This record gives sequence, structure tokens and C-alpha cells, in this order.
Amino acid sequence: MLRTNIFVFVSTMLVFAKTLPALKNTNGHEIIDGNCSSTPYDDRVYYDHVDKTSWPFIIRSETVTYYGDRQIYCIQALNQKVNGTGGSANITEGGVGHNFVVVELESNRSHGLEFYVSIYAKNSSINAIKSPMAQNLSEFE
Repeated sequence: MLRTNIFVFVSTMLVFAKTLPALKNTNGHEIIDGNCSSTPYDDRVYYDHVDKTSWPFIIRSETVTYYGDRQIYCIQALNQKVNGTGGSANITEGGVGHNFVVVELESNRSHGLEFYVSIYAKNSSINAIKSPMAQNLSEFE
């Protein structure tokens, strides 16, 4: 029984440790996650300018959600507020390598919120390639 529990614990920790590097740049004052060095305009599947005015003593927040049929390779949530007044962005679900993402935006107390959010995606190469089994079966049709 003890061996089983230790095995389950170690297995869980290994899986968590393997997925941890994928989450390295998914929160902070702004997000630039994935391969964003060359992003053609045609690959942009989502764009939004999130702008909320400040209210005294209130934290403003917004949830940006994208679900699509293409694999995300770049996510940008660019903070337009400067000097520590801009708040933060955090990817809470999905992200690069998935076909969906949920980004939580939150202002600092008594400050507004302004982000430009862009998501870039391409057709998944996995779906575009026929498996060898499917090619072999098509010979019999």
C-alpha cells in the first residue's frame, strides 16, 4: 500500500514537473507567450482592446476567452498602462499548443485596465496529415 502511494505521488510530481516549463511566461504585467517573433496578420484569430476606467478603491477585471479549431502558437496581452498602474494578465486555461485559452486581466486597486490582446493560431499539422493506416485503407475503396 505504501509503495503504491509513493508511486502515485512520484508519478504525479513527474507529470507536473514536465508541464511546468510550458507555463513560464503566462502571467505578469503583460504576456508574450509562444513564438511571437514573426506573426502574419492572416494567422491572427482573435484581437481585443480591453479598456476599463478606474473607480476609487475598486479592482477592475476582465476575462478574455477564445475557443477555436486551430492550434495557438502566440498569445500577446500587452499592457498599455505604465508606471506600476497597469495591473496584471494571467493565462488560467489552455494557451500555446491548445485550441483554446482563457486570460484573466486585473487592474491594480483604484486604477483602470487597458490591454491589447492578440491570439495567433495555425492549422494543426496533426490534423492535416493522413495517418498511414488511413492511406492503406483508402487503397481498398
